[in-house]
Amino acid sequence: MDQGPVIDLSSDVSPSAADDGTAVFAAERRRLAGIAYRIIGSLADAEDVVQEAWLRFSKARESETIERPAAWLTTVVARIALDHLKAARQEREVYVGPWLPEPIAGDPLTLSRPGPEEMVELSSSLTIGFLHVLETLNPVERVVFILADVFDVSFKEIAETVGKTPDACRQIASRARRRVHNARPHRFSPPDDEAARVVGEMLAATTAGDIDGLVRLLSEDAVLVSDGGAHKRAARYPIKGRDRVARFMANIGRRYSHATLEPIALNGELGIVIYDDGERQAAFSFEVDNGVVFGVHAIVADDKLAALDRHVDML
Repeated sequence: MDQGPVIDLSSDVSPSAADDGTAVFAAERRRLAGIAYRIIGSLADAEDVVQEAWLRFSKARESETIERPAAWLTTVVARIALDHLKAARQEREVYVGPWLPEPIAGDPLTLSRPGPEEMVELSSSLTIGFLHVLETLNPVERVVFILADVFDVSFKEIAETVGKTPDACRQIASRARRRVHNARPHRFSPPDDEAARVVGEMLAATTAGDIDGLVRLLSEDAVLVSDGGAHKRAARYPIKGRDRVARFMANIGRRYSHATLEPIALNGELGIVIYDDGERQAAFSFEVDNGVVFGVHAIVADDKLAALDRHVDML
């Protein structure tokens, strides 16, 4: 059976694409992908979710008039993503070591400077550290929090998405908000020249194995989280405290003393990718606040690193 044209999520569709809903969907595609990715933490799954929503949208338009297509699509994407997350949770409960999301790659030179408050909020909710904290929420809490706090969806629409009352969703959002904010004491700031300087010095100190230099660049409560999965060597528990993080980074510098380090933007923050003999070994992102690094996220798992080949424009 013909399920309608497949939408290429890596490219824009012309608004003149006709009356089959393609133009309407294309206008919402980026936002829908952003919702799905924040809920699931997987680029591949997020794209599958959005594609499934497109198929349902195309079929629904054949038999009914959708008066508010953007709201309809948001609800459908969130529902499908919620189902994906519930299934994925069973695998993540037995995952070896910390679970980090698939990274979104970009050019560090194109990172935006501070802009409108709503844009900063969207950027902060894409960082690896933020998404890692969301793993502490249950699936319904995560969906409610993302829709309410990140995308400003009404509680009436959220209630229809998760099968709760609007009042219940308000309470869920409030609890989730407190937990997320308590776990994220540092304020997100889009990378600027100061952050670039700090990260540059961090890399130089890492390469030189300069533990004292690393300590000076790290906040007292710095945390490093690494994801190697079941097959790659990585710290199985978060490394906490500037001294321990400094020693870990110095060891990384010694281990990859002959490797190539390339700058990259990971989920809107400054980072690096390490190549050894032409093979990608690890990707690091750095969270900077008030001139020091307070969070380091290291992705070593091969399946996560493969996501760096997919450059996605997403908010």
